Amino acid sequence: MTLELAPDQPPPVCKSSPGPVWKTFYKVAWPAIDALRPFAPKSNEKRDFMEVGTGKSDVPIEQCQWIFDKVEARREQLERKAQSNFAVIAFLTPLVSSIFVFGLREPALNGLARSITQFLLVVAATMLVLGFIASVRAVAIKARVTLFLDAVIDPETNLFRKYSKIFHARGLLHCASENTTLNDHIAQLVKCAHALAAGSLIVLAVAAIPAGIAFSQYSGGPTKTTIVGPVHISPDSFKDLRSDVATPSENTSIQAAALTRLDAALRDKEVQIRAQQATIAELEKRLSQSTNKSADELSPYRSEFFAALSNLLLGHKDVRVIGDRFVFPSEILFSSGSALLDTYGERQLEHIAHQLIDISTRMPKDVHWVLQVEGHTDNRPINTMSLPSNWELSSARAITVVKFLNRHGVPNDHLVAASYGEFQPLLPNEDSVGQSRNRRIELKLTTR
Repeated sequence: MTLELAPDQPPPVCKSSPGPVWKTFYKVAWPAIDALRPFAPKSNEKRDFMEVGTGKSDVPIEQCQWIFDKVEARREQLERKAQSNFAVIAFLTPLVSSIFVFGLREPALNGLARSITQFLLVVAATMLVLGFIASVRAVAIKARVTLFLDAVIDPETNLFRKYSKIFHARGLLHCASENTTLNDHIAQLVKCAHALAAGSLIVLAVAAIPAGIAFSQYSGGPTKTTIVGPVHISPDSFKDLRSDVATPSENTSIQAAALTRLDAALRDKEVQIRAQQATIAELEKRLSQSTNKSADELSPYRSEFFAALSNLLLGHKDVRVIGDRFVFPSEILFSSGSALLDTYGERQLEHIAHQLIDISTRMPKDVHWVLQVEGHTDNRPINTMSLPSNWELSSARAITVVKFLNRHGVPNDHLVAASYGEFQPLLPNEDSVGQSRNRRIELKLTTR
């Protein structure tokens, strides 16, 4: 037996002849029974395709695989159609419920119209339930036939089979045939679900006709009241009526006076707010002028202090002035990963303290200066009991410098410690050069 297909043509499509008329009528007229009818596919025994003659060797594997893929694609399309039916059912369910409740509570519906409406709504609800069951059954079918293990391993010898193109092609066609049977059943369930949803929509539209007629009978105009019989009004009733009529006028005058007082209070408050805003603007202007004046007065002393520090640390690498900051490596004061001053670092800080005290004695008394000590690290992690991260390391170093300067005569109210960790680098921490530049102490002589 040989399997021959033209390489430039798609695989032939098998067309089934139409069934009997009664069977077609059964499928169209009774979708509910099809939705509930169990599916019992015939069990196919595993066939060893190697026992069949090999025939020609040029078997069109690609076309057989194309047939198999088309069957799989149809399965996915059917599953999407079944899932889309859930949205239709979810849309129709509240409509059925609302019309059913309206029919129960609406007195304008007479006995016959109410009975017809309720019967049609029950039919629509039943069709929705059956459509839901059909959709669930269609989605729940997950069985697929693929090439089984015997297609690769011989069960008698437990050895790998010799590859055969015709064996491979017949296996693909066999799987496609079995999956087509399952797809046909899923397609029937999807068709039933769609038919039931469409039928439920039609029945719902018919059931809504009596409810719409009853709803249209409501009058939207004002209610007309007619007094039947004589009306007796006593003089006391006239007095009460005059009192009731006069009361709104009195209330209106009281409300007008209250609004006048409230408007006057609001105007006074606006005047106060504008005056306060002007005062705040004037104070901000004076503060800015005072700050600028203090900064200008401090500038020559800052330059003198930085020049003295440059001469003190002359010969050290990476000692520089950046803007209003004096920057030098932390290795001058501290060992690697430590916040304790070494002997050399203490001597350098003593000179810095003496220079700062000497310059501060010549500063004007109205210049409120502070020395801000900032600690910086590189991005190499640290994790010790006392220094669990670079935040603690940079802050501990800044505090150590501040305390040392205070012990050597610099007042507390002129010292500030700041910590930046690894998050304000001068250079990227990509190599040892950048990391060395980022491990630093910065001194900033500024105003408060």
